[in-house]
Amino acid sequence: MSGSAAIWFGLAIVTLGLTILGLNLRFIRRSQLAMATVVGYREMRSSSSDDDASVHYRPQFEFRTASGRLVRAEPNTAEGEPAWPVGEAVPIRYLPDQPDKVRPDGARHLLAFPLIALCLGSFFVALGLAQ
Repeated sequence: MSGSAAIWFGLAIVTLGLTILGLNLRFIRRSQLAMATVVGYREMRSSSSDDDASVHYRPQFEFRTASGRLVRAEPNTAEGEPAWPVGEAVPIRYLPDQPDKVRPDGARHLLAFPLIALCLGSFFVALGLAQ
């Protein structure tokens, strides 16, 4: 990879990381914290071009909003293995005006991907500048 290609690639990844970080920080500011119970998982199957199916698990949470409304919701992300046992209490964040928009709370779920993208993008920019 040429120096300028590495720089452009790195800048694209940094931009992606900053965009996702900004969206997640906005979600954190607008959301409320609640304790939810994991009530189950939905299997998400995807197949690749070589016909190997991969399975990911999307947790289903049940919680009460600040106003006392009982909500059952699932995040828009899935993991390769169930993250929590069914019945476990998990801190989540939800949007008060859209309580079905829910995400697990914590840096691993809200900040890890954008920070990794920022580090990876910065590495490619530095690599390109060093050439």
